[in-house]
Amino acid sequence: DHPGASPRTPEPAGTTGADPVSDPPPATATADRLLHELAQANPHQAAFTDPPNRAAFGLGEPGSFSWAEADRLASAIARQLLAHGLEPGCIVALQMPNIRELPVLLAAIWRAGMVGVPLPMMWRLNEIHQAIAQIDPAAIVTVGPFAGHDHAATICEAAAHHLAIRHVFSILAPQRDGVTPIDTWFAVERAVAGPDEDEETAGATPPASATALMTWAEGPAGAYPVPRTHAELLAAGEAAKHELRLTGEDVVLNAYPFTTITGVGAQFMAALSAGASQLLHIPFDYGVFLSQLREGAVTYTAVPPAVIEAMEQRGDLVGASELTRIGCIWPSPHPSCDAYDFSGLALPVIDIYNLAELAFLMRGHTPGDQGRDLPLGKFHLPSAQNEGAAGGQPYLETRIRGCVTAENGAHRKLAGTLFVRGTSVPSGPFTSAGALSQSLLVPDAQGYLDTGISACVDESRAGVFRCSRNQALLYHGGAWVSAAELDRLYSEFPWFLDAAAFAISDRIMGDRIYAAVIPKPDTSPSLADLKRFLAEKGVAPYKMPDQLIIVSAIPRTSDGAVQREQILQQI
Repeated sequence: DHPGASPRTPEPAGTTGADPVSDPPPATATADRLLHELAQANPHQAAFTDPPNRAAFGLGEPGSFSWAEADRLASAIARQLLAHGLEPGCIVALQMPNIRELPVLLAAIWRAGMVGVPLPMMWRLNEIHQAIAQIDPAAIVTVGPFAGHDHAATICEAAAHHLAIRHVFSILAPQRDGVTPIDTWFAVERAVAGPDEDEETAGATPPASATALMTWAEGPAGAYPVPRTHAELLAAGEAAKHELRLTGEDVVLNAYPFTTITGVGAQFMAALSAGASQLLHIPFDYGVFLSQLREGAVTYTAVPPAVIEAMEQRGDLVGASELTRIGCIWPSPHPSCDAYDFSGLALPVIDIYNLAELAFLMRGHTPGDQGRDLPLGKFHLPSAQNEGAAGGQPYLETRIRGCVTAENGAHRKLAGTLFVRGTSVPSGPFTSAGALSQSLLVPDAQGYLDTGISACVDESRAGVFRCSRNQALLYHGGAWVSAAELDRLYSEFPWFLDAAAFAISDRIMGDRIYAAVIPKPDTSPSLADLKRFLAEKGVAPYKMPDQLIIVSAIPRTSDGAVQREQILQQI
């Protein structure tokens, strides 16, 4: 059981200067309260601004909400949700792209005392069925056709099989039976200021210990929800604000979905905590991204390492924008983490790691950093260094639990699993419909949660642990995927006797996914046939294989587990 070095406050990851961090939020605070306070302090400042190419996706003309407009809309929409018979505490799922309505909807859900659960836009009927079965939403909000897929139609089809869903709301969608359009809810001129916020949601305002949000993690059995309370979400935002040195003078470009803690905590909540204006981006388009950087006076954004490398090589990182630092969101743990060297960049780089959706870890990138070597120990906000004082718990603490595997003189090596706890980490247990998530999100007696990430500590390198990938998961284009789920999906194709997924590491995509198959006699299945079959089953596009490889056998262990390395040896 290795706790790392003695308690410490790591140096902030961002630029130097006066520390803007304030005391942690009070125990009674809720996440939407930040929006209300910003509306009072800076009513006319731009809060949420659309991507300039919004209309190209059939989502109407781009626009912006000020803090005051967003706050008024959140209150008005909260009243609408309650008027439609949704009770405080119920779950509202959202399958929406990064447009200005999304953060306002989240704030409205919180203001009504409900729980928001963003769903990935890449999910299709297969994944939505699995998600709904775990969270039992009372309502789902979505859009119409987007990037070639009609999301409202898919949500309606899913809702027909889940009686707990009472409402399907949509914006910017064609009229259809079973869907309630709510476009008028976002008309600023109709959002007349109601009574005092606390009065208008009397009986609905939840305690800070109530669940506010669920994001999604991937385990060996598939996706499962990770709930966070208002207090944990606020702590995550405050921690990221500190590490990034964000202030109300910053402009943040958020290109990440709200479905992971790196997108909603390390981006959205961090900017909200700082009072920074947010520009939204959907889906990733390098040219549009650059125009937003330059024309939006963006001072901070976060992207994958491949994008930072491309920006540096093309001369787009400095000189053409007002960026003062940039976040690098790593696919940790993955071998591609070691493929990049940002030691020569002119801008400070902040490394951001998602630890199995239970926490994010940030550090300033320094020359010689290895992508899978991460700091071990406690991480405090500057105002919370005294553990004896109120609110003095660290926002994150990393610890390795395992067994000594080797000794070299006075130095030992410990191999085990990464555990985390802290004020920004889910406290669990989760007691909603998802039995899978209950079994994974139960803290131990000391409050630690098991990330499932393999890690080792060499005591000759104090305060550092090296993590290694979970072999049960594949990382493709920004998303983790259960390899066993792909095995099952591919094996269901009627022309296969057997099938399994395997991957080859790719510097850009993370993993290139392949289908190893044994065709039935007298059949000639093609990759197009398999993709058509999966699409008809409503499988997400990122789960489609890049190639189909015919093999003589699918090697398995005695308990049926696919031996993926042996598949590679065959080819």
